[in-house]
Amino acid sequence: MKGHLVKTPTFFKFLSPTAARARLKGTSESHREGGFSLIETMAAMAIIAILALAIVPQFGKYMERAAVQNVINDISSAQLLVESDHGLTGTSIYAAGDVAASVAATVKNPTTTLSSTVVGSTGYTITATSTQTPNYTIKYDNATSILAVKRVS
Repeated sequence: MKGHLVKTPTFFKFLSPTAARARLKGTSESHREGGFSLIETMAAMAIIAILALAIVPQFGKYMERAAVQNVINDISSAQLLVESDHGLTGTSIYAAGDVAASVAATVKNPTTTLSSTVVGSTGYTITATSTQTPNYTIKYDNATSILAVKRVS
């Protein structure tokens, strides 16, 4: 009879101590109380704490990079507006008032501050700072076409 399970006669079930306890309690023998034990709950909490310790610093770095990218987008918008306004005037010389007016007219985040400086007659710089990124200064130089992101910590 290899491979066949032998069924326990019902008589032997009455002799089982667990079956007797279950009959006294009024529950079935295979019934188990639901829920998690304290050890299982503590182990799950420990795993979540370890994962949080690894994720939280990375989240802070991600938020910082996103804030810097927002300021870069603002300075790029200002640069495009200056170039567009300058192209419409038809002159080859950047005027301080014209560049400042174009930078002031730029639609930007309310936390970003933009300032401009005319360098010589053929160049200008736009400098951006933000309250969201107090450790960074972002500067665009038209003469070299370089956008420099500098951490000032």
